[in-house]
Amino acid sequence: MVIPHHQDDFFPPISTYVDIRPFIKGVKRTCPDTTIRIMQINETITI
Repeated sequence: MVIPHHQDDFFPPISTYVDIRPFIKGVKRTCPDTTIRIMQINETITI
């Protein structure tokens, strides 16, 4: 599973959308069985 994310310590924090469609296409092409979870801004995932 891939969870693309960005962690920063900038002030103010970077809070703009980055187009990751090229990354997703590359993962699907290279490893088609990989699950990709796209998180929403401020979404929390607990395991």
